[in-house]
Amino acid sequence: MLKKEVILEGLDCANCAAKIEDEVNKLNGVKAYMNFMNKTLTLEIELEQEYKNILQQVKTIVHKHEPDVVVKEKSVNKSNKIVLILEGLDCANCAAKIEAQTQSLEGVNSATVDFVSKKLTIEAVDKKEFGKILGEVTSIVNKLEPDVKIVDAEKKKVNKSIVMLEGLGCANCAAKMEKEISGLEGVEFAAVDFVSKKLTLEISPKVNRSELNEKIEGIVKKIEPDVKVIFEENTSKANVKENNEEEEEGVNKKKS
Repeated sequence: MLKKEVILEGLDCANCAAKIEDEVNKLNGVKAYMNFMNKTLTLEIELEQEYKNILQQVKTIVHKHEPDVVVKEKSVNKSNKIVLILEGLDCANCAAKIEAQTQSLEGVNSATVDFVSKKLTIEAVDKKEFGKILGEVTSIVNKLEPDVKIVDAEKKKVNKSIVMLEGLGCANCAAKMEKEISGLEGVEFAAVDFVSKKLTLEISPKVNRSELNEKIEGIVKKIEPDVKVIFEENTSKANVKENNEEEEEGVNKKKS
């Protein structure tokens, strides 16, 4: 999925904007979201290679309704981006409201909330606006979700880790594991991929890894007793041992 934003310079008709959004959404493999205040049209395109063709179709649609509007691809300045973690966010509907209200703020080009990772990504017109925007976003979040804590992702350093769950055979059990492990102290993020049997973790550097590993294994065994829990560091050691054994076997065969 490719996500792109285009600027519609000179767009001054809200009714035309709604018609443009509706028609672009009818294009094959495209989802479109119009922000009339910021004159931007966000495109989500299933096939990346179709982008140029779709952009041309978008221009045709825009000029049919607003001939004088200039359609420009939006250049992203990474220094104008900030990522906030919304700790404790547990309401998808509230997340959507936070995203919509943040997008409407003056000085904000775009805002998206990833409900799974609890991340709010904001692109500002100017990075000098971050202080004002952050204050307004805090008010929005506190109004909708008073218990949510806002943390700057840049300042929140975490260690990433992968745990293999060999023999995991129950999607419902995987969901239960994810929920319980997410609630452990020191775990900032936890997600179980049932297909690959992987548990992805983001862990606070201050946490005792040995104790945390024991708790994680305890949760897994409680829910699925036959699952084998292999932590990242053990995985690498096992691979080294296996490779050494294969090399030794090869040498012995040559000798014989």
